[in-house]
Amino acid sequence: MVLSDPERALEIFRLAKLPVTESDLLVVQLPEGDQPLLQICKALLGAEVSIDYAYPLLVGLRGNAALALHVEDLDTAAHHLATLGFTLYSEADLNP
Repeated sequence: MVLSDPERALEIFRLAKLPVTESDLLVVQLPEGDQPLLQICKALLGAEVSIDYAYPLLVGLRGNAALALHVEDLDTAAHHLATLGFTLYSEADLNP
C-alpha cells in the first residue's frame, strides 16, 4: 500500500500492535507515446533489474500518471532510468 502520510500510518500501526514493513519505492512518470509500461519494463530489463511489484499513482497537482516500483536494486534502476531520460520523483515530490 502506498500512503500519503507514511510516518503517521506507521505510528498508528505500531500503536495498534499490528505487524508492518516498509519498502523503498522508485516512482517514475509514465513516458509519452505508445505502451509506456512496456518502455519502463524494457528499460529495467536492459539494466537486468527485476520488478517485484508496482502500483499506479497520480503525482502532483496536475495528476501526472506515474508508476511506483519495488525493484531488486533501487540504485541501479534509478540510475539506468534517469540515464535513459525517464522522469523520476523524489519523496519531496510525492509529499509536498
